[in-house]
Amino acid sequence: MRRSSSVSTGPRRPTSSDWSWRASSRLGTSATSSGRSCRSAAASERTVSPASSPSNPLSEVPRSVLWDVVEEHFQEAAFLWIQRERSLRAPDQLLADIAEGDEHRLVAHLEGLLHAGPRAAERLLVPALRESQAGEVAVAVFALLASEARDWTEAVLAALRETEQPAALLGGVALSPRAAVEVALREGFPMFDTPVQALVLETLALRRADAGGLLASVRTTSEPALLAAALRAARFTDRATALDLVGRGLAHGHPAARDAAIATGCIVGHREAWLRCRRVIEAEPLPRQALLALAAGGEVAVVPLLGGLLARPDLRAEGLWALGLSGRLAAIELLLSLMREGDPAAAEPLALVSGLSLEKLLAPSEDEAEDDASVEAEPDDGAVLPGPVALKGTVRFEVIEGWWKATRPHLSAGGRYLLGRPWSLESLLAALEEAPARRRPGLAWELAVRTRGAVQVEPRAWTWEQRDSLHAAARAATRFQAGPFARFMST
Repeated sequence: MRRSSSVSTGPRRPTSSDWSWRASSRLGTSATSSGRSCRSAAASERTVSPASSPSNPLSEVPRSVLWDVVEEHFQEAAFLWIQRERSLRAPDQLLADIAEGDEHRLVAHLEGLLHAGPRAAERLLVPALRESQAGEVAVAVFALLASEARDWTEAVLAALRETEQPAALLGGVALSPRAAVEVALREGFPMFDTPVQALVLETLALRRADAGGLLASVRTTSEPALLAAALRAARFTDRATALDLVGRGLAHGHPAARDAAIATGCIVGHREAWLRCRRVIEAEPLPRQALLALAAGGEVAVVPLLGGLLARPDLRAEGLWALGLSGRLAAIELLLSLMREGDPAAAEPLALVSGLSLEKLLAPSEDEAEDDASVEAEPDDGAVLPGPVALKGTVRFEVIEGWWKATRPHLSAGGRYLLGRPWSLESLLAALEEAPARRRPGLAWELAVRTRGAVQVEPRAWTWEQRDSLHAAARAATRFQAGPFARFMST
């Protein structure tokens, strides 16, 4: 693996023209995997619509369309859409890997679909909204909403009431550059059934959009998935509304609602959300969010609590995962002791602390599988944080001992470390560029907590939008709280 008050919604969302310009400028001629330019979807002879301009090449209208090329763009984009989603939770992908790999190729094929013009939308994309596979639905939605020839928002929302793939359809909406779709989602919200309403709120949260009055309309719901979605969206609304929802989520009996309340509660400074974390670990099921909070926001004394989980088979992997995020010297020493015993499960958290790659810490086992079986199956309880990975391999003792001998004299008992650096705003921002994708949601959440919501990096957004948010973080340095969470949880 290579290593290279109210809540702010982050940087301005790009328009359709912005997205087209960014895609074109990033990709140059946008060559596809088959070697043909994305512009080959349309015949070389073109007419130009009255609204077109040199700065808006996607408004050109082709006289003829090469349908085999359009189909290829569509199928390749659908495949790459799913691949990109998997990469965003992979243990061996960095932000740069995603930007230069699956996302780069995906954008090239999306640009090809846009160049095919309105006839491709009517013949291929609109029919795909209701009966296609998840990747095809998401790509169709994105391409329709990115079109400047016609506003397809109404058609997309009509399909949302009928499709068998509502999550995929809203996945395309979530990454769309069309800001007006947020208004349409709010207006159409009452017409959707409860599961789709939850997905709509998740979509608005991913877009970092204020759900506004929708949150008041669901504040008394007993449906855990809907309440959890409302809580995740509440980090982008006014603080009073968020605090009210957090209180309701903490009182709810379902872990999904509780975890969403802890996550948003810590961002908006709800003290009871922070205090709940220890009780969750000691007596409640599915404590991943609480473990993340204690590891990121606790003091040195939290390490024995996390270490104690290693004796519990049901929580051992989660405890190791949290020890890596804590970054404390005592956690490093515990992870080292496990590595010396030959336990490969300690390698990933030690890599997060040390900055050493997994390839340096573990030698491949002879029977190591070629597939991705090491990654845990994602839970179906509405959890949004990816969790531990079950690694195979043989511990490279000489690498570990060499690193420890060189590093130990420079570590302090009260310090915290991340990717081999003393923990700070700068090292946290660097880790959001350099840490594996599977770790990035937790790191992004900690950044949101420590800036009181002023900087919220969405790990599922386009990589260039994520980097815009990271660049904005430097300007929010005055709001950054470096101490234990307990010091700034005020309500």
